[in-house]
Amino acid sequence: MPSTSSTHPRVIGALLLACTATAVVSGQTVAYWRFEGDSTAFLSDSSGNGHTLALFNSVQQTTLPSTGAGSAFFDPIPRTGAANLSAAHKTIYGVTTNEASRTFLRAADADAFTSNTLTVEAMVNFAQRPTTNTLVFVAGHFTSTGNQRSYAMIVNNQSNLLGVALSADGTNATQYFSDFTITNGKDYYFGVSINLTAATAEERSVTFFLQNLTDGGELLSQTVTGISQSALFNAASAFGIGAQGNGNSSENWRGLIDEVRLSNGILSSNQLLVAIPEPSSAAALLGLAGLGFAATRRRRAAC
Repeated sequence: MPSTSSTHPRVIGALLLACTATAVVSGQTVAYWRFEGDSTAFLSDSSGNGHTLALFNSVQQTTLPSTGAGSAFFDPIPRTGAANLSAAHKTIYGVTTNEASRTFLRAADADAFTSNTLTVEAMVNFAQRPTTNTLVFVAGHFTSTGNQRSYAMIVNNQSNLLGVALSADGTNATQYFSDFTITNGKDYYFGVSINLTAATAEERSVTFFLQNLTDGGELLSQTVTGISQSALFNAASAFGIGAQGNGNSSENWRGLIDEVRLSNGILSSNQLLVAIPEPSSAAALLGLAGLGFAATRRRRAAC
């Protein structure tokens, strides 16, 4: 695992996000991996920016079921109205020192992967995770080899908290954690927005978003300040999904990951993938005026 330190930033608060719109902050999609289509297309970048993924080892495309793991992943996606029929399935679990046995996906390095304001989103179901005091990586531009750390969405396996690791120099990374506890076997939406543009640490922030899809939970948000990094290191490494960009993780997690989106900018709550668009913009999304469909998840037909 990478050598990182943890910190206890100031927690601004966890809150239930209301349906009313918050101030909109423009964000541009850098890459969006949906894992849809046939076996030759499901690793493509639907943003049109060409960041196609490479698949390593036992990562498979799987059809989302009507019950069980992944069945609560949104279909269609509330923000876009796009159908969500499949996900990536990481099948290996446990400690491994054999790189050939690590399961992950990665996109070749690009400068667009790192900026000082960005948002990472994903839907995740952990079937099994290590129980030792270590981290699992969800997604990020982060590789410990060669001191190429930048940022990564993480979960701590001792505290089970959703967090992020940030590095300004590529060598030293600090972990910041929310109060959001993750349970194996449940479907979640994860989101992390990083804002390092302010002059002081107290003004710089990380905002975590979490929605427990299995239990029908509401979208929650928590912001922490006291971020020591004033800029992110532009790592010369791949963007990794399910592990660091080179798979360099001493422990593997098994489960599903879907709808991984990287945005250049801080997204407001009503810009996230799980947000219901305002009526004024709904008609532009596949003609779905009113978006009554987004209030509940449509159940898939049993296969």
